[in-house]
Amino acid sequence: MSDEGYEPDEPKPAEDKAFIESDGYEFNGLKLHPYSPERMWAVDAIGTRYGRLTPEQNEQWREDGTYPGMAGDVPVVLWICSLDKREEWLAARRNPNTAMAKIEQFAQSHQIVSPIQDNWWKAYDVFLKIMRQIHQAYGQPEKKTETTTVSETTKT
Repeated sequence: MSDEGYEPDEPKPAEDKAFIESDGYEFNGLKLHPYSPERMWAVDAIGTRYGRLTPEQNEQWREDGTYPGMAGDVPVVLWICSLDKREEWLAARRNPNTAMAKIEQFAQSHQIVSPIQDNWWKAYDVFLKIMRQIHQAYGQPEKKTETTTVSETTKT
């Protein structure tokens, strides 16, 4: 029996789509793997700033697209996504200090140490695409609050 033309009853969950779409990126001739939950947790353990901004830093982000710590966040995410073996990103999560030396070497070899390097901005574009996909998958939509009056709640 062929599955050709088969349509599943339920659409794929948003997070699956986000991780699948984060596959296929390349940077500087390097294939980047999907930004899976385990990779995301490793990046978090390393201590990236993205997603942890103060209100003032968020304002800066909205105004000019920059935030304190972004120079380091970009190479961290790209390095994690460049790793082929699961053991490598699991080790980075367990020991971020050791991972930082590898990330620094990665950043130097790909010329993405600082935003004053042209390659850094190319890496930043890939970083933002990945972060936006994850935000779309996991971000909480704004909830509209309904206001009710006292008279509406006491009606019987």
